[in-house]
Amino acid sequence: MLDEILSALQQLQIKINETKDDTERCKGEISRIYSILSKLVVATFTEDKDQRIKILRELLSQLE
Repeated sequence: MLDEILSALQQLQIKINETKDDTERCKGEISRIYSILSKLVVATFTEDKDQRIKILRELLSQLE
């Protein structure tokens, strides 16, 4: 019986660790998406054509 409880606890710990890893990956992706959207907004409303090209190049390199 104790072996079963220990095994169940170990499985729960593994799932918790996987969830933490998934959470960190999601945070990273959300941050990346926010950065991309921010650059798109700035590029959209920038009147200076050279600045817009610079921002779009940065965005392209970020997407690659």
